[in-house]
Amino acid sequence: MLRLTAIAIAIAAPAAADVAEVSNCAFLEPLYGFQMIECDITNLSETPIAALRYGVRVTEEGRTVPWHEFGPTFARVPGGIEPTETVPVSFLAEPLNERADADKLVIELVIHEAKDVNGYPITSTQQ
Repeated sequence: MLRLTAIAIAIAAPAAADVAEVSNCAFLEPLYGFQMIECDITNLSETPIAALRYGVRVTEEGRTVPWHEFGPTFARVPGGIEPTETVPVSFLAEPLNERADADKLVIELVIHEAKDVNGYPITSTQQ
């Protein structure tokens, strides 16, 4: 499986900043015409994460207009992410334009919200 590594920037909205941490984002080989991005997500809360509301933005150093902006949208996490656990999670993105310089791409994955198994938002104060 192709993994095209890019600079990853993890941004968490204030409500999610203490709940989930993003690292090691990379592009995967397109699947059925869809571009996928895989990132490691660490659960910083005391509640298992079942789903994430996220957005993705792909930019290139030296270019003004982003190659891709997507979301916010939801993604279920198969098996969830237990407290303190780090798991690779795949996120949907648009196919990359052939003009994009892979060596200069920057992936910004924004976690807006994490939800528990019952669909309720997880907050950093949840016990």
